[in-house]
Amino acid sequence: MWWDEERRKVENKALERLDAQMTGLESPQHKRFLRAEAEEEVQGKVV
Repeated sequence: MWWDEERRKVENKALERLDAQMTGLESPQHKRFLRAEAEEEVQGKVV
């Protein structure tokens, strides 16, 4: 349904932003932190 499409758009934008922030020099801990932030942002927009 339409809300599934909207949720996917939000998730994709958050993940694109996450990839843009990463330069390849981040530590694994920092990458996990950035992913967690992106997931929280996605969950906040979906609800």
